[in-house]
Amino acid sequence: MMWYLTITHSLQTAKLKVDSYDAEISLMKLEIKDLCHKLEAANAQAHSFEREKKRLDQVQERCKIAEKRVTRATDICRDKAPARADVAQKETSEMQKLLENGKIGPN
Repeated sequence: MMWYLTITHSLQTAKLKVDSYDAEISLMKLEIKDLCHKLEAANAQAHSFEREKKRLDQVQERCKIAEKRVTRATDICRDKAPARADVAQKETSEMQKLLENGKIGPN
């Protein structure tokens, strides 16, 4: 009869261990599920950041192109400005001469 009690006690101990392991496994499964949700959220955020970076890179490229165009336009204006100023000065001088000579004037 003693062997029966020993076996019963061993079985009860084993069942308690199995129940403990089952509870631990259940907790780990919940942790894994929670971590999977967090990973999915982090991946979604990473994709969002990647899209935003790509958009910002495109904007930066457009800005560089615009800066080059502005520089080119400024250079063209700087090159043409003295010639236009000379023409305007000559026209002003001619108008003043005509006014002084009385060839044009108030009606």
